[in-house]
Amino acid sequence: MKYLDLFSYMDYRLFLADYYSARKLVDLKFSYRFFAKQAGYSSSGLYVNIVNAKLNLSERYLSGFISALKLSLNEAVYFKLMVDYTHAQSDDDREMIFDQMVPYV
Repeated sequence: MKYLDLFSYMDYRLFLADYYSARKLVDLKFSYRFFAKQAGYSSSGLYVNIVNAKLNLSERYLSGFISALKLSLNEAVYFKLMVDYTHAQSDDDREMIFDQMVPYV
């Protein structure tokens, strides 16, 4: 990923917010609609609703986000772990996922 250091993030929502801002700075044509098209979904509001925690990034859209973000294999694994970490319901789950994230940092 050439825009940001994905591995410096623990929360995928913060990463997505920063990614959008960074990408917009270098490409004025970049928009939520453009990202949606690249990710293979039709709702231009999905991205902003995920960033604002109105929706969670579900398994249904995860691969599209990974593709549109143009993540490498290691980045894709870490991004999925970030999503799981952010959505974890218990401290034990969060700790287990964190332990999987550490080798990437």
